[in-house]
Formats: sequence, structure tokens, C-alpha cells
Amino acid sequence: MCQKIKRIALPATMLFGLVLAVACAPMTTQPSSAAANTEQASSTTGLETATPDEIPPSTVFEPGKVTIALSALSYAEGQMIEATLANGLEQTIYTEDSKSDCSIVSLEQWNGQVWQPLLGCALGRAPLVVAIGPGLGRRVTINPLSTHLGVSPGSTEPAFGAGMYRVKFTYRLDPGPEGEAPYEVYSEAFDIRP
Repeated sequence: MCQKIKRIALPATMLFGLVLAVACAPMTTQPSSAAANTEQASSTTGLETATPDEIPPSTVFEPGKVTIALSALSYAEGQMIEATLANGLEQTIYTEDSKSDCSIVSLEQWNGQVWQPLLGCALGRAPLVVAIGPGLGRRVTINPLSTHLGVSPGSTEPAFGAGMYRVKFTYRLDPGPEGEAPYEVYSEAFDIRP
């Protein structure tokens, strides 16, 4: 049942190089695709982690800051809103999903006096904790035609229309307690035009 393992004599320098390469290689067990990571969180820890393939190449990390960069400062009504979070801190940050369109951010609309959050997530589960490591980012999209925001399937009427908006991201520096996020970051204000 067991196979014999053939022993091979290696020169000491080659053996040392092999040991060094294995010892210094980064150990990763992250999924190879962002989609797999988004859909499935670790069942043992309840955490999602940002993987390097979720970071757009143009992401700018500001040392000591968490930032939000929008893909545009003006969107057509019904167009997907895209933003990239960048963790320029030297430690992991934590937040929950299930905010606007089940994402980790909240879309806010200016009503002339205050910013009103436009939340919505119909996944039917408790929010998951999401971890974003230092030097990592996370791409976020909000679909104005999403059923999570109350739009009927097949409808072409977006959940929100023309106006001024911003993206808000809240986070904490420890995995728990869940639901607490004392730090907040905002995107630039942007408009949605008819």
C-alpha cells in the first residue's frame, strides 16, 4: 500500500537553497478568484478577506489612511456605481457587509439638509464580518437596479434617481464586537444625472 520513496543525494548548497525557498515563500490559502471569496466566507471564522485580485491596478494607497476612490464623479441614472476602498493603514480593518446592495459600504443621498443612507440587502442572513488587510483594497459596486434595493425583477426603474450622492465606509480595528464601527470615511460627492 505504501510506496517506497527513492532517496536522492543533493549537494548541501542546493539543499540549503531549497529549504530557504520553502521557508521564505508566502503561505496563502486564499481563493484564486474574488467572486469565490465574495460568495463564500470562512465557516470557521465568519470573516471574508480581501484578495489581491480584487485590487484594481490603478488603486492609490495613502499611507496612514483608509480611502474611497470613485470610478467617476458623475453617473447616468441607472448606471452602476463603482468605488475602490484602499487600506493604507499598517493593520487590518474590519467591517460588515449587508449595507447598500449587500455591499460593505453605504450609499448616501443629499436631501438638501442631511445625507440620507440608502440601505438594502435581501440575503436573509446575518451580516458577515469582512477583513481588509494592510496594503489591500476592495472593489465595491452598487447596482441601482438591484432587487436588494427594492427594485422588482425585470424593472428598468432604478431604486434612486438624479441627485447628489456619496459613499460611506465604516470600520473598526478589531474583529469584534460586530456591529461597531467607530471610524468612517467618505468618498467625494458625485452626481447622478437623468
